[in-house]
Amino acid sequence: MQRRLSLPPLVLLIALLLIAGLTPRAEAQLFIRGDVDADGSVNVTDTVELLSFLYDGFPPVPNPGTSGDVNDNGELEISDAVYLLQSIFAGGDDPPAPFPGFGTDTTPPNFPAAPNGFLEFELGSTTGCIGTPVEIPFRVTNSQTIEAINLSLTYDPAEVAFVSYDDLPLIALLGAVPDFLVALPDVGLVQIGIVFDFDGPLGTGLAPQLGSTLLDLTFELALTLPPGTNVEIALTDDPGAIPPNYNMASVLGQTVLAEKTNGTIAATCFPSDAQFALDAPQAVIPGESGVATLLLSNLVDVEEFSFGLAFDTSAATFAGATAVGTLAATNGGAGPDFLTIDTNPANGTGITVSCDISTGGTPDSIPFGSNAPILDLTFDVAPTAGPPCSPIAMEFVETLGAPAVPVQITSGGGLTSPVSVFNGGIEIAPFEYPPASGGIALIAEAVAAQPASTVDARVFIDTDTHPKGQRDVPSVDLLRQIAS
Repeated sequence: MQRRLSLPPLVLLIALLLIAGLTPRAEAQLFIRGDVDADGSVNVTDTVELLSFLYDGFPPVPNPGTSGDVNDNGELEISDAVYLLQSIFAGGDDPPAPFPGFGTDTTPPNFPAAPNGFLEFELGSTTGCIGTPVEIPFRVTNSQTIEAINLSLTYDPAEVAFVSYDDLPLIALLGAVPDFLVALPDVGLVQIGIVFDFDGPLGTGLAPQLGSTLLDLTFELALTLPPGTNVEIALTDDPGAIPPNYNMASVLGQTVLAEKTNGTIAATCFPSDAQFALDAPQAVIPGESGVATLLLSNLVDVEEFSFGLAFDTSAATFAGATAVGTLAATNGGAGPDFLTIDTNPANGTGITVSCDISTGGTPDSIPFGSNAPILDLTFDVAPTAGPPCSPIAMEFVETLGAPAVPVQITSGGGLTSPVSVFNGGIEIAPFEYPPASGGIALIAEAVAAQPASTVDARVFIDTDTHPKGQRDVPSVDLLRQIAS
């Protein structure tokens, strides 16, 4: 059994003072500033080791807070690599003591914060669709040339994931590709390091900018994101991390912390992959009825939908609608609570359709699907419609109605998304009706063919004595040789 030792406060204070006075102080650590790999010399290998540690966590630096702190600011970050590079390649100052021999750190660290307006990192804000990639810009305002940048971003991994970056804006600003650019994503974190010019003198790099975009950062919003969520992408300093994470730049080999403006992504829509298509596979005899089926493709559950459908009402008139498939199965098989169709909308000819699957009680929705039939639309084709084999075109539009009815889907929380469309129509049957004279006629389907080719065509029996007048003979194929 573990027991706790309880001491009066005064006794405890005296004990602590005695321990502090009797315990010998640890000897100051000997090192060479800049000798990152601790091999006794300072060279380009130390720069490689330092950058590898900063942006890969490997190899472990023997004395990360001492030998790697090349500019002696008390921190280990990208400006140390810049300082060392300038010292080795561009005739820059030697690292502060202890250098070039072993010694101890006798100078206090100097880690300046940026004054207002001197250095600012800004993430843009934008909107995006759930489940899709979204770009936000990373912008910089700087009053002095900066040699390197470290960017540290944090976000909720349940809401968004880092995908990639695009450095074309930076290349356009520099007129060249930066010597070093790396992005290291982790769960809820991404660090980006940039060194503009390895072997140029101090003061070489990114000239002063005013809100210029350096990178376009791509994130993907989670499919499980609640509708209407504002996702924050934050510029976050974490001095306690190993290595420490700072939003900073190197100016003349010294670290300058940036003022920070976070970015947001507002989830305002569903993926634009939602799609309406109109399918009417059966040709219709003038004077009879035909069906065009609405097909829905959707990545998210749909609680409401609407659209306008424009067509020539002198060739076809709307006769009725029937919920089918996943729409008919909603509300325990009772179908949608609200389905209204305006057959005489303002601003054109056609119909408008609005559907709300559940208007009360437990909400229901159409689940994920691809080209799923949800609504059969019946049309009466005018006896005068034609000519044969021509379509009665039907087009999804957002101009019918007052106010105009949009082509869109809606899911939970009232989040709407535009819908891509594939228009369709009803085909007029490929023969003339009624027959020119009484009796029975064999009518071959109109077909197109190249000269000296063989084609198949259906044959129809046409009679003015049958109420339907026309009958397909499915077992009969007419082989017709077309002479050249």
